[in-house]
Amino acid sequence: MTRMTKHTFTLAATLAGAALFAGSASGAIVINAQAGAWPSSPQVEEQNASANLSEEFGTSGEQNLTQTFEVLTANTLNVETIYIRYKLGVVGKDFTLAIYEVADVDAGTLTLGNPVFQSGTLTTPANIVTANNETTMSFDVSGESVSLSPTNGTNGYAFHLVGTDSNTKVFNWLRAANVGSAGIAYQEGSAIFGSEGGRDFGFAIEGTVIPEPASLALLGLGGLLMLGRGRRA
Repeated sequence: MTRMTKHTFTLAATLAGAALFAGSASGAIVINAQAGAWPSSPQVEEQNASANLSEEFGTSGEQNLTQTFEVLTANTLNVETIYIRYKLGVVGKDFTLAIYEVADVDAGTLTLGNPVFQSGTLTTPANIVTANNETTMSFDVSGESVSLSPTNGTNGYAFHLVGTDSNTKVFNWLRAANVGSAGIAYQEGSAIFGSEGGRDFGFAIEGTVIPEPASLALLGLGGLLMLGRGRRA
């Protein structure tokens, strides 16, 4: 696969349709769903997901889906909101989400490393049926203190969804046909490949990049200088 060199990459940017799930909350994580809610400048993003291609999870044979990704920001990224693009959700179904470290974001078989973040049980809220049954779900994790260090080489992270209701579909996660970016979509730990390479789910992360200590010191010095000038005036 071709590894990207730019600081952001795209997994799902085009949105269509109206909301499928209404807003919901579980613990400190707030879930919202609506069409057109994709972030304009996320720090982590992949390529466009096709409305006609998706993978469902929560059934007995497909209990989990995963998307690996890199963090190419200059400094640590404090995660605030996670976005996925999906359709055909089922009301009142339980699932969990987590972020793990991985040694190789393009491995054919997924091996999860240390957990960075693990949610409690989340539940899909009221279903709003639309013409094309697709929308964006966002997870506000700003109260969870989720921090991701920049990655290099093959290492990165995995966003992991698990259906916890036995043999019950949760929703279909939209994915792209074939993409060339680093990171792959996984179903039950096996990479989903096409004729041109790995496939990716609709996924993005928005947050705040922590400034370097030197930058913070310069900002503080600048503030003191301005204060001094104000007093002399």
